Amino acid sequence: MERQLTPREYEVLTLVARGHTNREIARTLQLAESTVKVHMRNMCRLIGLRNRVELAIWRERNSPMPGLAASRSSGGIAG
Repeated sequence: MERQLTPREYEVLTLVARGHTNREIARTLQLAESTVKVHMRNMCRLIGLRNRVELAIWRERNSPMPGLAASRSSGGIAG
C-alpha cells in the first residue's frame, strides 16, 4: 500500500507553496522547526522531489488535497 501525505503534511505543503520559511511554518502550525524539516524531508522522499521549490511547484500542479483548487480562488486556507 502506497503512503499518502498526511493532513499535517498537506498543511506544511500549502504554506511552502505560499513561500513561507520553515520558521514561519513552525510558528503558524505550532511545531518545532525541526519537525517542519522532517515533514519536508518525508514529503520530498515520498513524492520523489529534491527541495521546497519542487514541492511548491508539485503542489500547484497537482492540488493534492480535494477542494484546494476551489479554496485557492476564494483566498485559500486560513493561516
